Amino acid sequence: MSPDLRAAILALALPHPNLGSAPANVVITQHAVARYQERVEAVPEWLARRRLHELVATARWRIRPDPTWPIVIRDRTVYGRNERRPGLWLIVRDGALRTVLAPAAVHIPAQRRAEP
Repeated sequence: MSPDLRAAILALALPHPNLGSAPANVVITQHAVARYQERVEAVPEWLARRRLHELVATARWRIRPDPTWPIVIRDRTVYGRNERRPGLWLIVRDGALRTVLAPAAVHIPAQRRAEP
């Protein structure tokens, strides 16, 4: 199979990774707030929630994480990045912000890493 034909087939089979706007009505979980406070800023809960809402609303969303991140791709999950905080990943699953990842603070156990 030629590389051009393969690329054309994959383009039809796989959705484009960029979603653009934020998923509708994202619920901020307590776990996401705690991870924000732990990994990004040690601020009061109300302020962490407010900042997470702002980050969710202005993030660029993808259905696949950045290839440099060792994250397992899951169904019904979208991954957001915000230019205001370029090192942060927001992970939304089933309409809820599940966690916040930051490269300096993140440790993903070996069994959770994506296969090469």
